[in-house]
Amino acid sequence: MGEIYKEQKLELQTLKETCKEIKELLKLMEKEIMAMATEHRNSNEEDLKEEERGSNGYGEQEILPKGTKEIETMILMTNLINKRRKVPRIKQKKKKLYKKKS
Repeated sequence: MGEIYKEQKLELQTLKETCKEIKELLKLMEKEIMAMATEHRNSNEEDLKEEERGSNGYGEQEILPKGTKEIETMILMTNLINKRRKVPRIKQKKKKLYKKKS
């Protein structure tokens, strides 16, 4: 009986050690993944900034007709008006004024 307990203790101890090793490996992987994610995020932000710089006037610009800006503002205005019309209106109850009886 004593030998069986010793064997089980040894197996349990080796199992605990392997679990610790696995935890350490997982922590290392987590750190690496987080570092990769931040690098990827930073590179995406840099790409977006470069695209914005290119579209703001540093790159080639498209020639637009004169009335384009007016047309765009009209489209935006009509879209805004349509959105306002679609929103259900809240009915408010009229407040009654009570006069003091003297």
